[in-house]
Amino acid sequence: MLGRHRTSCLGMSFVCICSGAVAASETTLDLALILAVDVSSSMAQAEQSLQRSGFIEAFRSPVVHKTIARGALGRIAVAYVEWSGVDEQTVLVPWTVIDGTDAARTFASQLGHKPIQQAGMTSISGVIDFSMRLFCGSRGQAGAAGDRHLG
Repeated sequence: MLGRHRTSCLGMSFVCICSGAVAASETTLDLALILAVDVSSSMAQAEQSLQRSGFIEAFRSPVVHKTIARGALGRIAVAYVEWSGVDEQTVLVPWTVIDGTDAARTFASQLGHKPIQQAGMTSISGVIDFSMRLFCGSRGQAGAAGDRHLG
């Protein structure tokens, strides 16, 4: 049962990764990461709490801090999005540059202060479309491979 629970928890969140960074800013990054988390009615409150706690603890972790620092530039950008239906996506923590322990802990703290909510239906295509727009920023494109910038 525990193994099944762990597997289902892994399947609960959809993570969008983009090498480099995102459109409109001049901040060059090692990675732009959208943590897109399912909060549809198919998620039990205990599962949502476990998910949220895992993300918070990850950004408090010295292992994560060291891994980010070992990147070519030593900085990433992260946004935390909760989603359910086709038009039900909420950015809980907007794009945040993580370039050290303090920034990572601040991101974790911001996330920890947000209430856990539950929404209706489930539409992964809705969050994929939303995430692509979030990556594209105001210019409407993800940019060329290589040096991308945070939007």
